Parts: sequence; C-alpha cells; structure tokens
Amino acid sequence: MKLGMAILVCLASSSALADQAGDLARSRVDHTRVVLAQVRSALDLYMVQKGSYPTTEQGLKLLVDEKILAGEPKDAWGNALRYQRSDPSTCVLESLGRDGKPGGSGEDADLAAD
Repeated sequence: MKLGMAILVCLASSSALADQAGDLARSRVDHTRVVLAQVRSALDLYMVQKGSYPTTEQGLKLLVDEKILAGEPKDAWGNALRYQRSDPSTCVLESLGRDGKPGGSGEDADLAAD
C-alpha cells in the first residue's frame, strides 16, 4: 500500500513539474513577444524622427546610441534580436528562439515583430 501511494505521489509531482515547465516556456515566449513589440515601437519612433529605419549595419545599436533604447535588447533566452532592413521603410525584427537558430518549434521557433 505504501509503495502504491509513493508511486501516486511521484506521478502527481512529475505532472506538476511538467505543467510548471510548460508555463515557464510559455512565459519566455510571451516575454520575447513583449520585447519584440517594444523594440518595434522604438524602431518606428526612429523612422518617424529620421525618415528611415537604421541600416542593417547600424542595427539596433543605433537605437541605443540615439538613447531611444537603454541597452541592446535580448530575447528571454539571452540571445540578441535579429534585425535586417531591406529598404529605408521596411525592416524585419525577430528572435530566433531558445536555440538561436532559424526555424524550429516550441521554444526554438522563430518569433517576429508585427
């Protein structure tokens, strides 16, 4: 009887831990989406002030130099955000997810700013 109870307690504990791990993964994704939205707003402010987005070479560092951002932004996994300007009025801002590589699923999936 005690062994059966111990197994039930272990199963319940592992289920709770799995739920917490899933919650942590979702919160990291949500946090990264918030960071992307904030940086996108900073990029849009720069665009309004200067008439174009920073070049790919200037990157997000220019927003730090211009005091629009307090520091170079990172996603919830500590990775730098990926920024690319295709023309003066169009840019792409994204996180490559937990693994820092293009593609993937779950926490490794890429997230892009709207």
